[in-house]
Amino acid sequence: MKKGFKILVSFFMAVAMLVGISNLAFAEPITAYSQMINANNLNILNTQARITLTQNAPSATFAVAAGVAGRVPITVVAPATGSVTITSPGGTSDANDPALFNASGTRIAFQNFETWGFTHTVPAGTTFNGFIGTGGNVARTFIVNSNWSAAQPSNFIWHSDADRVAFWPGAVNVYNRTLGAVAPTFNFNAQITHARNQWSNALGIPIGTATYANAQIQGFGGQRAAVDAFRGTGPSTWAGLAQWSWFNHATISVAGRQRTVHRMATARIFTIDLPGWTGESHRRMSTMITTHELGHALGWDGHPPRVAANDQDVMWWQAHQNYSLRQTEIRHLRQIYDFYR
Repeated sequence: MKKGFKILVSFFMAVAMLVGISNLAFAEPITAYSQMINANNLNILNTQARITLTQNAPSATFAVAAGVAGRVPITVVAPATGSVTITSPGGTSDANDPALFNASGTRIAFQNFETWGFTHTVPAGTTFNGFIGTGGNVARTFIVNSNWSAAQPSNFIWHSDADRVAFWPGAVNVYNRTLGAVAPTFNFNAQITHARNQWSNALGIPIGTATYANAQIQGFGGQRAAVDAFRGTGPSTWAGLAQWSWFNHATISVAGRQRTVHRMATARIFTIDLPGWTGESHRRMSTMITTHELGHALGWDGHPPRVAANDQDVMWWQAHQNYSLRQTEIRHLRQIYDFYR
């Protein structure tokens, strides 16, 4: 992650796929890269809009007009478990540097060194209400970013071979579509319904349905040629695929290792109608694959540790016919949703 005065957040994209039709083995994520984006791609707010920064929405971009009219109300609520540091980028001249004002309009944070911005800490358990704006008469657009210092979890377990995990901070809805001609036992809508119900119960959150444009997770299942044509790639060899992107959120220590927690941003999953499979075994296998891929789309990175006791986990690295989540794999992701969401 690169940090600068135009506050940037890390953006991560990963791919997990099910490969090898002969053994249907889940591969490790094959692509991971960082890309800079501008403050979570939030929309520019109008001049007088109130900004509320929270742990799940820590950044905002907004336009500031010249003079007093350019001040924008801002509210930051620091949790009892940790303080919040508000930072902003600097301007291009002393008169254009951003400033932070308290509720009575007194300037309390200001950096008079051209491209330097301000930093202000909101103590744990307190609320800051004030205004943000420029120190002079020049209109401009800038970003404010809050860095949360939250308590570390004390009772987490870890059930993955990866050191990353993620959660959706807001609503979670799934869109699904069947591509091409499929076998009678390949019912992608039923697979998605099962997967949504499994993970909704596991995580204690509603997972609904939505249109393509409004869904946080988009799911596609069907004939391989149709899926490849839809994705514009191929010929593919995998049986299931999950693609997702996320933002850095927190660093925690679990079981003696440093782990990173992320906020999900986008996700898509794909399940192939595999030729040669028929009847109940085909239905169960396809349902397991879709439930597995939805788990990735909800924030599960990697797979359970590769010991025999885990070989019936839905998130296990090889496909099988158990499509019901087990308690340890449920807890691995549920604890993240309970603590951070």
